[in-house]
Amino acid sequence: MREVDPLVTHRLPDAGEPETCTDVVACAATDVTALVLGAAILLVAIFVAAVAHVRSARSVTSDERERVRREAKAFTAFADRITDLEAGPAGGSPRRVGTATLVESTTTTSLQDVADAYRETVMAVPHYESEYGEPLAQNMAAEFGDDVASAVVTGQNLTPQLKRTLLQRSARAQRLRLALLEHLDAEAEAVAEAEADFDRISDSVDRIEEASLEDATFEDLLAEWYLLEDRERECVERLQTRQKTIQDRRGLSKHLSEAPTLEQYLYAPLDVTYPVLADGTTLLDRIRAAQHDVLYALGSVEGG
Repeated sequence: MREVDPLVTHRLPDAGEPETCTDVVACAATDVTALVLGAAILLVAIFVAAVAHVRSARSVTSDERERVRREAKAFTAFADRITDLEAGPAGGSPRRVGTATLVESTTTTSLQDVADAYRETVMAVPHYESEYGEPLAQNMAAEFGDDVASAVVTGQNLTPQLKRTLLQRSARAQRLRLALLEHLDAEAEAVAEAEADFDRISDSVDRIEEASLEDATFEDLLAEWYLLEDRERECVERLQTRQKTIQDRRGLSKHLSEAPTLEQYLYAPLDVTYPVLADGTTLLDRIRAAQHDVLYALGSVEGG
């Protein structure tokens, strides 16, 4: 829960040396085909780039939700294991036999059983080694406190007091993750809504960017202008909504000034901390560039 796995990028294989074209007609056809394919690839690249950060954010959020969900279940499983263990006094009671003093042990659970339960639940989540990679003592100290970790690692028997403390702090660890999961669920929904809005807006901008505006009628250009106005308003509203969400979160956590924000924690693997704002701002720039082109075409039609 403390880190997010870095994203993996892939490289295309080397295409090798280009072949030499000897037939003029074939070469011309090949050039045309290459231009068409190049244009198609460019359009796809533009579309993907329009919401590239948001798509990455959706993937990162989904992965983190799954990790946090597994950790919450792991702490529940650990608590169940501890509940089933029988606790007893830290030591036995002394009894004199002749001149010797014997100690009768009344404890039935070794702390090794507690450590085994922790390893088989909390430390057994699939992402433990890649995200934490810590020995038991270090991880338990981070989750339950140094006092509990020291008692488990250096002690011998499970006492009633230690059992209660383990159950209480396991419940706390689970609650923290369930609370975080609520924030991650809300974030996933917000990112999905932003992606849907940006896809729809980008579709309109793509079509206008690809159109031959110089051949369009005055009425068609005017319709495009009004459409772009609507898309600009929708994009600005989405950005304002997102900005308010970020500010509200900061207001709720201002007493935790040293803690990272949700965005800093969640989007650390990305090259932007605020993916929705980044993609929305880029899209807004494209809308305004398209407005400029339409306005120029309108002026040409009127002038003509």
